Amino acid sequence: MDIPDLWEQAKSLLREDIDTSDWQLFTSFQSDASPKEVLDSIKKGQDRAQDRYKPHSVTIMSKKFEFHVGRIMKKMRTICTMVDSGMVYAPESASIVWSAFRTLTRVIFQDQELCELVSSMLDLMSEVVFVCDVHAHRVLRAVDWRKQRPVGEFQTAPDTGRKILEKIPFLYKIVLKFSFETTKLFPRDHEGNPKTKITRAVKAFFGKTDELSGLLDEAKSQLAQLHQMADIDFKIVVEDTVKRQIWT
Repeated sequence: MDIPDLWEQAKSLLREDIDTSDWQLFTSFQSDASPKEVLDSIKKGQDRAQDRYKPHSVTIMSKKFEFHVGRIMKKMRTICTMVDSGMVYAPESASIVWSAFRTLTRVIFQDQELCELVSSMLDLMSEVVFVCDVHAHRVLRAVDWRKQRPVGEFQTAPDTGRKILEKIPFLYKIVLKFSFETTKLFPRDHEGNPKTKITRAVKAFFGKTDELSGLLDEAKSQLAQLHQMADIDFKIVVEDTVKRQIWT
């Protein structure tokens, strides 16, 4: 078992959650978007925003907005490092996630009305991917599944590890659904150019706010359950993961 397998399980869960036409649309989606492109998109958006809004003019970059963007960048940097080092993979099944994230990072720097709302949503969804990737890597590294016994520093009990790996696809599924709904609102052509004017897409986005908020609430609840199930200081897990990226 590996992280791509967990994403595939999430796809199966999503299939049960959407109708046939949406599933056909989801499976037809193609993108070569990556975590690195999400990070690059944020950096470019920040540069454009700074050029557009001079030091003494009104800016869309509120403290809350800057807080969310900072958190997103921090998580995406770590995810990029983990992908580059081979510690986690960016499976094809997750390409719709990176595509949606990339689209939203472009939107938040273009529309003042959307910036705080979308950045907070993107902050949470990137948190879900980040936390799941780190926990999955820890469990898969710490447990010898063939012999059903713990190995490595954390001595994760097989039963606990199995429960964590059973929970993660449900969280990935939430991210897939959020990303799919976002992609439908901001469709792009094969060259990555928007098919819909930003103002029209913005109105459509606000029309979906209640539905997307429901996904956010579900994500928060499931994430809290995962942390409780793991029963370990997540900061320690991240520090160990980053340390291993540097020294291995």
